[in-house]
Amino acid sequence: MIKVYCSKELSEDPEFNVIKEDFFSYIASEKIEVPNYFGKDVPYERPPSAVLAELQHIHLQLTPEECRIEPPLNPWDSSRLQFKRTSNKFLVYTRGEKSRNTYIILAIVFPRAHEKADSIDHMSGLITAANQAKKCF
Repeated sequence: MIKVYCSKELSEDPEFNVIKEDFFSYIASEKIEVPNYFGKDVPYERPPSAVLAELQHIHLQLTPEECRIEPPLNPWDSSRLQFKRTSNKFLVYTRGEKSRNTYIILAIVFPRAHEKADSIDHMSGLITAANQAKKCF
């Protein structure tokens, strides 16, 4: 059974539930049923500790208000393939260490998500959060 948890910060935002529910459906479908605002889903490849922490990110196409979920979302054209859907907003997640069917959403990164991915400080924070979450699940 798939389980999805999220960081305390995200869980306190009632508008985030839309994304969490869509993420659950996406994972439960084995990434076949892709919400129209989910884009490319890829692992972080650097630094090496991000690979070990199994950090992944999904490109998001959110509203111009930057992550305010009301009105819900700004979808990509349905004809665009998922791996060609790129943006500068990421949903960052990892998997549980004990339960491989457990996923933990760590953050929504915006603006300048690509630039932040090159920041050692930013990535260190995500890696630390991922490693702590993985120990719990």
